[in-house]
Amino acid sequence: MSDEYSSETIIVNHLDKMDFLALLEHIERLPAILPERNIWCFEAFLNGWLIHNTDNGFMTEFQKYIFHQFGNVNSNQGWAKIINFYSQDSYDALDQFFKLLSDFRKDRSTVV
Repeated sequence: MSDEYSSETIIVNHLDKMDFLALLEHIERLPAILPERNIWCFEAFLNGWLIHNTDNGFMTEFQKYIFHQFGNVNSNQGWAKIINFYSQDSYDALDQFFKLLSDFRKDRSTVV
């Protein structure tokens, strides 16, 4: 029996009821809820979730953080494209997202 999860075996009930950070933590632990484990499926999932829910400006602040982390990128590109550009591939980009997210949250907690 495999220890890996598949999207067919994971119950995704109540994802729409989670707060935004809990949702991100859930996806980091169980990325198999995405059709493919890459930055593009993740971005599409988040965009869909955000249509129905709110992140209270979290992703706007994260976007600014990404610009700053990558040398004040002056671009109309979104966070996913920037992270992907500086990653080996779209799968690595998802890993990089969660690393950057962790760093961002640590930075925010020291400011408060």
